[in-house]
Amino acid sequence: MLVDGEIIGAWRLRKGGRHLTITTFDALPTRARDPLHAEAERIGALRGASSTNVELHTS
Repeated sequence: MLVDGEIIGAWRLRKGGRHLTITTFDALPTRARDPLHAEAERIGALRGASSTNVELHTS
């Protein structure tokens, strides 16, 4: 995943492609959280995931 052109995390499909998980490498700016959740939902839907999960790293 990218925020302002910087790699901030990774996404992967689990359990046969039914669950999408995004894990961030570091704390996110508050302004990036809602767009990240929205993008996770879009990617999950495009990939046929039945659920999405965003794991935010907090420091």
